Amino acid sequence: MTQTNRKIDVICFSGTGNTRLVIDKITSILRENNMEVCMKSEREPYTHEKGRELLLAFPINSQSVSPYIWKYINSLPDGNQDPIHVVLTMNESASIIWPLKKVLEKKNYQPKGIIEISMPNNMLLGSDTTSERMPAAISKAEQFAQDFINQKEVWEEHLKGSAFVSFLSRDTVLPWVTMRMFNKLIADPAKCTKCGLCVKECPVNNIRMDEFPVHLNHCDFCMHCGAVCKNDAVTVKGRPSCHIRSAKDI
Repeated sequence: MTQTNRKIDVICFSGTGNTRLVIDKITSILRENNMEVCMKSEREPYTHEKGRELLLAFPINSQSVSPYIWKYINSLPDGNQDPIHVVLTMNESASIIWPLKKVLEKKNYQPKGIIEISMPNNMLLGSDTTSERMPAAISKAEQFAQDFINQKEVWEEHLKGSAFVSFLSRDTVLPWVTMRMFNKLIADPAKCTKCGLCVKECPVNNIRMDEFPVHLNHCDFCMHCGAVCKNDAVTVKGRPSCHIRSAKDI
């Protein structure tokens, strides 16, 4: 049965804009159906009001979730048995779903629906072979919105993914230390204009301004710095052909 007087808070983590793109599509459809949608800042602690549903969206990283996002999820307040809905972007998210559900239930939310939407890769180390995913992603977001409206969502638990890799990414620092060693982000001094936007926008304060922006050693690889850089100055050390793009560029 469709309810049009529902109130939904939305928390969206989106480094390069993929996740925000699908959330904008979903929330526009919810608003068209007379639902009250309130976007909440992912940079601020969430305060839950009884009677409001929560829509949580974030990208999958290393078959799990970036440490700062997992920390945020674990800091959610009591949900008063209100519904929670989850949108995951990228792929191979299966092994985060069970521990995520366990955390949300412990926080007193009712998990109602979860969906995985495969998106284009926005960190390119060669030619782009994934842009064709975008139309299917938008279509899947539209279907999720309709299922949300009609209360026909399901909590999928049969998606692809490695439980071991997900555990390492979620509960240990090993994958992140490895990525920071072999995929260290840097600012290309030939392109950087020293505007400081990457320093301001980094959600984990991993960049400080010196003569040029300096990327420190606790990067969570959200790629937001590269997506907001207007000069394509963020790249991977030793891989000058690496390009980080925004979803707006696809």
